[in-house]
Amino acid sequence: MAETLQMGLPGFDPPTPTDRLMFLLYPDPATAERIATEARRLKAALGLRGQPLLTDRFHVTLHHLGDYAGLPNDVVAKGRGAGDALKAARFEVAFDQAASFANRPGNNPFTPAGRRGRA
Repeated sequence: MAETLQMGLPGFDPPTPTDRLMFLLYPDPATAERIATEARRLKAALGLRGQPLLTDRFHVTLHHLGDYAGLPNDVVAKGRGAGDALKAARFEVAFDQAASFANRPGNNPFTPAGRRGRA
């Protein structure tokens, strides 16, 4: 499906998003350190220039709820309710490839990814 671009009127541009809401999983500290070691290895092996994230920022995005201009309390409340209703046993996450994607100009994250087992 092609994206439709609609022309705007000067002074009536939509507000710039300031808040991003997502469901995330964070690794335990030992796993985060193993991820950091692999990130340093891949950076050297591939000649990458960017700096890896600090380990406390490592995460797996489960679902992106949206980008908003201002924090939408109704979406936060619905997301919190959905998160509170989830119950799951511990599970393992494995990645079998590395990838990059365009995020913002000059910001192309390099990230582990998985082709299989993401159900």
